[in-house]
Amino acid sequence: WIGLWFGLHRTRGWGPLRRDEWVALAVLYVVAVYGSAFVAPASELALVTLIWRSVVVFACISAAFLIIRHAPEMRAGLILAIALAPLLHAPIVFYLLSVLPEDHSYNWRAGPAGYWHVRVWGRELTGALGAMLGLALVFWRGPSWRKLLLWLGLFGLWTLLCFSGTRAGVLFSAAAFLVTAVVFWRQVKALVLPFVAAAVLGGLVSTTLTPPEPAYGLANSYEETVTANTADDLTAKRLVTYQRAIELWLERPWFGSGFSQFGVLAGGMHSGWIQPHNAPLHWLLSFGVIGAAALVYLLMGQW
Repeated sequence: WIGLWFGLHRTRGWGPLRRDEWVALAVLYVVAVYGSAFVAPASELALVTLIWRSVVVFACISAAFLIIRHAPEMRAGLILAIALAPLLHAPIVFYLLSVLPEDHSYNWRAGPAGYWHVRVWGRELTGALGAMLGLALVFWRGPSWRKLLLWLGLFGLWTLLCFSGTRAGVLFSAAAFLVTAVVFWRQVKALVLPFVAAAVLGGLVSTTLTPPEPAYGLANSYEETVTANTADDLTAKRLVTYQRAIELWLERPWFGSGFSQFGVLAGGMHSGWIQPHNAPLHWLLSFGVIGAAALVYLLMGQW
């Protein structure tokens, strides 16, 4: 809500950093480098990860800034590419699931067949659905064939998202549309029925597709939800992970314990979990209150 408020009232637009934002960026990196080099139990891992993530983030920001500044006509095309990528990728996914269901070579980190892939895929689908919704908001007032194509895009993405069984993606896609409708009702009201119809029909069609294993399918996710005995089971052990992350953060609350050190500090609690699955806790654990506050200031300023 804070981000939405800033976004609605900001007139400067996304551009070069102001002096106060440069100060916040400097504070963030001083804290991050200090914690990663001198506090982190695995300092080499922390520094390498920090450098690599920084390169990726700044490269993406620079590319986006150059496009917005010098080729604004490309923005719609890039958003369309985000929306279409999972739809074009879907035939490959179904081929792999039907022909090579037990082949781990295409699976992220060679995890259980389907599980890791479906979670990453679900995030991609959620982002694509948001992009398709944005395109529909801009281009819905047009010829009937354009509306049909936009609706088919929404329907296809909802079908794939429900088939993926990604509960968070389904819930937050619905929540994002609700918030958008409340804030921009005049622009969104013509899309309410088409969007809801795409979501409902997509969910129904997804139930006709046979999940290759229990990680997939909205019905399987629903069953997993209603049969959970505790809140921690419901959240796939997230609550105990959050509790552990808070305990570790409180040991070094101001400057943090170095970048991406949760997996090292938490030990064998969750083998393979390298971060606490919660962005604010990840920031607090990595950068402490001071670094996390600087990061939030930067995000809100550039919103």
